[in-house]
Amino acid sequence: MPQTIIIYGIECQIPDVPRETKVLGDKFVRTPLPDIFKKLEYDADDNPIYKDEHWEFINQEIDRCNDGYWFVNNGVPTYITGFNYFYVNWWVLENGQRPDYRDSDRLFFYFFEHCYNHPKIIGILRGKKRREGASSMGSAISTKIATFSSNKNCGLVSMNDNYAEKLFQTMIVNGFYKLPEFLRPRVDTSSTNKKKLHFIDTPKRGGRTRGGTIEGLNSIMDFMPTTLNSYDSTRLSFLLGDEWGKWEKTDITRYYEIVKECVRVGARKVGFLYAPTTVNDDAHGGKNFKVLWEGSNQFEQGLDTATGMVKFFQPAWEGMEGFIDEYGMSVIEPPNEKTLQFLLDKQLQIPDPKERVGIEDLQKGAKKYIQDEYAKLKTEEQKSDFKRKFPTMEQDLWNFGSAFSPFNIDNIDSKITDLYNNPIPLRRGKLELQTESFVGTNGDLVHKYNVEFVDDLNGNWLIRALPEKPNNFEINWDRKSVTPLNTLEYAGGSDTFRSDKSNQLGSKGTIVIGSKFDETKPDGGGTIDAIYVGRPKLTQFFWKELMLAGLYWGCTITTEADATQEVRKYMANTMKNELDLNCLSILGRKPNEAFDPTRKNNEKSVVLTFSSDPFVYAKMVELAQIYFEKYCNKIQFPQILEEAKLFNPDERTKFDLMIGFMMCLLNLTGQTKSRKTDYKNEKIIQEYEIKGTKY
Repeated sequence: MPQTIIIYGIECQIPDVPRETKVLGDKFVRTPLPDIFKKLEYDADDNPIYKDEHWEFINQEIDRCNDGYWFVNNGVPTYITGFNYFYVNWWVLENGQRPDYRDSDRLFFYFFEHCYNHPKIIGILRGKKRREGASSMGSAISTKIATFSSNKNCGLVSMNDNYAEKLFQTMIVNGFYKLPEFLRPRVDTSSTNKKKLHFIDTPKRGGRTRGGTIEGLNSIMDFMPTTLNSYDSTRLSFLLGDEWGKWEKTDITRYYEIVKECVRVGARKVGFLYAPTTVNDDAHGGKNFKVLWEGSNQFEQGLDTATGMVKFFQPAWEGMEGFIDEYGMSVIEPPNEKTLQFLLDKQLQIPDPKERVGIEDLQKGAKKYIQDEYAKLKTEEQKSDFKRKFPTMEQDLWNFGSAFSPFNIDNIDSKITDLYNNPIPLRRGKLELQTESFVGTNGDLVHKYNVEFVDDLNGNWLIRALPEKPNNFEINWDRKSVTPLNTLEYAGGSDTFRSDKSNQLGSKGTIVIGSKFDETKPDGGGTIDAIYVGRPKLTQFFWKELMLAGLYWGCTITTEADATQEVRKYMANTMKNELDLNCLSILGRKPNEAFDPTRKNNEKSVVLTFSSDPFVYAKMVELAQIYFEKYCNKIQFPQILEEAKLFNPDERTKFDLMIGFMMCLLNLTGQTKSRKTDYKNEKIIQEYEIKGTKY
């Protein structure tokens, strides 16, 4: 049975250890080209003449490049994919060396193989450190696709035209021509075009193979300039999108909207995108790339993401040059004596002494080495740049400096590091409404409602703690209304989104549920227990999530007002909801903190709070400042911390989760105004004068 391993949120399968084949070795050892290939004879068409002894080796290597390879690594049977074997055994880097086997690369190639063969995933965005080898892997992947199949079109674009040409020549062309001849199809040399490899013909290599023939007939590898129309209307089998986080002159989000159609025909996937990159600052491409990254989040959206791509990230200390032991494992912590000696011997093999890593650094391990290098920096700009070059967690990719964030960055960074080293288990799932119908005492048909949390890897809810008293609400069937009863225990906040189908990568709806501050509780309350982040196709599906959350936690949810007031209509059942009941009490009343004492406020206003109101917004930011100063340790959701670190109060529309979180804080801070459950004659909407228009 195939084995399943979860890599960066995606279940990847690898074959079971083969029983019929004995797995040998104690670490990966590269298979060399036998001496019999050094004296080949050629026919009149300049094709090599292979004999039986040649074919035996050729068949073996083609099978390994197609099917993968098993070996024993430090006593453990280990599998690498065909792409990985092609790269580590036969590819040559731009410096003339072959890549070392690295276990971090093994995991990436598992991830790549699964995504490449998945019918819905059209690409991988890879956030990386400098000199990670990700572009070299992409060059090898592109070459294998083009040379092992016919009629493949493999392209390359990079952050600028000169870099694209350099990468094509030094990585792809160089690597291709240093492949053994049996892996290298014939290239069209009739022109002097240095921008393309066109495989027009190939010797027949499959006559004695076990079905492992490779054709390479009529496949093309080339590169294009960094413009919006690069590869427009071209059918691509594979695109190496290099350094997409550094595109300054071209908006990568606009380019992606064009190029994604090159790997799809209608709804059918016909190609694949691989985009490894470090990230520039926000003004030089980083900000635009972040939009793509957020639209490719399999942790929040499952495999059916907004972009069709998924993301991949490994901490900078994984696969760090100089800190790889003899088994290809990353030396993250200080090494033992044997491992240190291996690392020292490896450095002594480097001809130029000034390029070697010193023993004082090798003794630290990769993690401490990176931390010490960061500690040497003085300015915020230097630190921000270093974090993006050597990210140890995903949010470091977006470290554009903390000039805007009004929150305690040191507290946030400390908590992020704590969660990375001591992750809190979070459950992903969805809320489901269950209905039971029966005949009441008056002969009427009565419905019993119950909300359940269901674990689901594709769900939009992340749960730290389930409610102690779930479904604590009551229904007044005479008035056909619902009242939540856990309002002294829990509180929620929400940021809505506009129904704009054209805004594929636009804002998302967020819901944040927390435990109210209470000194009698063991933890003092004030914890964040659950978050929802998603963008359903219809807004009423999001209103349903609001309703289900209010029922399940039995609390009110302070909600960001939408322009159409649709959420109020849904909750009031004037736009019919799933309960067919008045659920306005879930929206509750305006929390005390949202009332401006200088104004005459309607005490009965349903809490559709405008965060665009200067007083309300200032109060939200103030509460968040206090929270991150005093209670940052209570946050167990990295997503909230990451967004808080980047938060710019002047650009609130970009921070959906933070707005939902701050809405929740309004609700968490003490009692709300007294309320009635009878909404018959009340004026529901608070009126404001905004630029001459009454709302």
